[in-house]
Amino acid sequence: MNKIKRIVALFAVVLTLAGLFPVTAFADESVPETIEIMTEYQPMGLPFHRKAMVPYTDASFLHPATEFDVTLLRTSIGLAMSAFRTRLAPTGQHKDRVVWFLTEAGFTDIDCSSYDTPPGTDTITNAIAMKRIGKATVIAVPICGDKYGQEWASNVVVGTGTRHQGFSEAAALVKDRLENYIEAHEIEGEIRLWITGYSRSAAVGNFVAADMTASGRFSEVYAYLFATPRNTREPVPYPNIFNIIGRNDPVPMVALAEWGFARNGIDYYTPAQEYDSDYYALKARANAVSQEVLGVPFRNLPEVNADIWLLLQHLLFVAPTQQEYVDELQASFRKGFSDRTAGNLFNTLLEVVDNANVHGKDKALDDMSAYISSLMYKYARGDEYVPMVSGWSESVPLLDNIVREHNPEVYLIWALTAEEPEFFRESGKYHRLIVTGNSALEVYDEDGFVGCFMPDGSKSSTPRVALPGYEDTYRSPADLVYIKGEGKQTLCIPMDRDYFVAIEPLEDGEQRFITMTYRNDALMPVASKERVTPCKKGEIYYAIYGAGESGVAVVTESFDEFEFEEWEDMSIYSPEAILKLQMAGIKRTSIPGMMKTIALIAGALVILALLGFVQLAVCRARAKTPRAATIIGYHAMLTASSFGIEEIARLRFGGVRPLILALKGLATFWVLLLAIRGTRRHRTLRNGLILFALVLCLVGDVTLNVSMLRGMVFQFAAVLVLIVAFAGYGERNWKRAIPGVITFAACAVLLSVFRTAKNELPVPVMWAYAVALGLLAWSVGGQPKTAKTGTALYIVSVMLLFWNLVFGKTVLRHGLSLGCYYVGILLIAASTWFALWKGPAPKVGTEKAEPKEEGNGGSGSPEGELPGTEKQQ
Repeated sequence: MNKIKRIVALFAVVLTLAGLFPVTAFADESVPETIEIMTEYQPMGLPFHRKAMVPYTDASFLHPATEFDVTLLRTSIGLAMSAFRTRLAPTGQHKDRVVWFLTEAGFTDIDCSSYDTPPGTDTITNAIAMKRIGKATVIAVPICGDKYGQEWASNVVVGTGTRHQGFSEAAALVKDRLENYIEAHEIEGEIRLWITGYSRSAAVGNFVAADMTASGRFSEVYAYLFATPRNTREPVPYPNIFNIIGRNDPVPMVALAEWGFARNGIDYYTPAQEYDSDYYALKARANAVSQEVLGVPFRNLPEVNADIWLLLQHLLFVAPTQQEYVDELQASFRKGFSDRTAGNLFNTLLEVVDNANVHGKDKALDDMSAYISSLMYKYARGDEYVPMVSGWSESVPLLDNIVREHNPEVYLIWALTAEEPEFFRESGKYHRLIVTGNSALEVYDEDGFVGCFMPDGSKSSTPRVALPGYEDTYRSPADLVYIKGEGKQTLCIPMDRDYFVAIEPLEDGEQRFITMTYRNDALMPVASKERVTPCKKGEIYYAIYGAGESGVAVVTESFDEFEFEEWEDMSIYSPEAILKLQMAGIKRTSIPGMMKTIALIAGALVILALLGFVQLAVCRARAKTPRAATIIGYHAMLTASSFGIEEIARLRFGGVRPLILALKGLATFWVLLLAIRGTRRHRTLRNGLILFALVLCLVGDVTLNVSMLRGMVFQFAAVLVLIVAFAGYGERNWKRAIPGVITFAACAVLLSVFRTAKNELPVPVMWAYAVALGLLAWSVGGQPKTAKTGTALYIVSVMLLFWNLVFGKTVLRHGLSLGCYYVGILLIAASTWFALWKGPAPKVGTEKAEPKEEGNGGSGSPEGELPGTEKQQ
């Protein structure tokens, strides 16, 4: 009985304790479900609506806005397209599709009052709605970005401020509506904002998202914007604003980057055939999605993209600055697109250009007008005319083909294709190889033969010249962008992997090889190289294109001297990448070729050594002690000549990386030997600092091969140490400032030419170098010739390095930079030995300074002797 009572009592206790805790405390938190919502829109120029399904889940708003969310990306493009107006319904029904989408997503209190106002040149249309998710109120602000009529005119109103005037004024209207909405609905507590838009509305939404993020009023601001035009010259890289951009979409290219414009937030780019070697694998995935979702194939038109790109270049020639555009063209563009829509693109552009009155730019205007006319002839001759362009479709309007990359459906399909954030790319580059004349272009990549492109536009999967070692690598021709023009061929080569192009002229005669390197965030090429060569039929020319490199050269070579072996990763050294013969192994120097190279350099070094010994013998025969400058000059000549011979050997034979390292080691040996021995002989603080600076120089030189930025940091530290070492010596008068001012002015001119950083070094770092080099030049005033000459050469070498970073390497500049660098630091090292200084040097510790000896390089002697030499009687 007692046992039963104890069990009942225990059961009662359990029930009591259970009642103290809610059942939900033990249950798993519910996970918001994902639903499919239909987005409906009018395709570009077509007389019907098209529907697609996109996912939606409340979970998209339960994580930080800085986390890229593929689901929210897809939801955002669906909402942005639902916010479009349509030409198939009266004004009062334009909002129906966005109201449907927001309602299906569970948003309430939908305000679409701006849809009731017909679009004008100064209007903007958007919806606002809210939903309670967790502890926060989420406010959705989709902005209308298509079928907005005269609003197009504000797109071309750039203005003279740091913000695009048309987009900024529209953003102010959206922000006012948002503030009024929050006040009218008395929304308090935690608020999260969701902004999306496409094209014009993306630029407007970019401003709204940036300003709302900066205000701190919202706990999170989610912004997914598509085809975002550039809108500000003072961009802020907010990590919660994502701009999805087509690399060949012409709309995001304006306002022009060359005018200084960019976007707030982070830019992600959709794949493009010119930039991505894996484009056709990605396109196959996108085509499957497009067929399933929209029932139409996925298309791209690379030839049209190239034509539109060139059209924008013409605009840049006419208006190279923002101010010139505003003064000369803005009013004409605004009037032209106020009277007509963008649908009649060519006619409107031609009318604007023909009516423009740009002072001093008559030729540029005429060229632009002629080019627009040629595009009209090429693409718009009549309804029955179909251009011979890959990807062209007769079933869609002209504008859809011309600006295919700006079609919102393209962005929709890429968003639905992406499975991970890494699907989208960062800014990239590609090479455009232009060959005049008739030649067969055979392309190899890291995996072997890619394809043969013929001057009649045909492609072949069979090479004309079979390269040894690649017999089993033939496959269907990769779809690189290949454009056949009148008298020229254009091949676009991505820079995401290594390529080798064999060029076989099909007839005798002079041919021109041009390589231009383009970046998707700039209109003009970032590098350009050209070579005109008399060609013979059957000769083989080649070009090496390395991943991530802007340098490229085209040279004549015979394949007989090279062995084609397995590709391997190696460091790039050649200043123009000539050629990258070793970098990827596509062309490796044969044993006979290497022996020739070794013999050439070894012979040259022997000759230089003999000349040096002859010079010493003559000096001794004449009972003279050789000058310090003579001996240092001999070593300098040996080092500089070695590098020059190495560059020549590289051009002829290639594959000399081990010799490069050997020559650098030789130069380093001489520098350290002189500096260490000089410091031991004259143990002064100055010599210790010089030795430390030279060690930093040499460490930086080695590090440059791995990271340009890290290597330049070591070099910068070396400059600072040299300034400390030299600043306290010599005469102090106003004349000392002259070399410093000249050096800084030269650096400033060089840095101002390119204005923006086109290399690995940030602009502030470059300007810091300019100041430091100026101070270094000032610090050597009053010093002996050896130190002055060495420091001057060192400064020149760094300036040449800047030049190479900005404009691309050349053999001449690279050779001069190396020669000046090693000769300069060699002379600086020599100054520690000969101690040719005016005035005493500071001592280290309590050690006494060595007594001055006649002719040993003391302060009163203009010359010094080599150690161990005695005066001849």
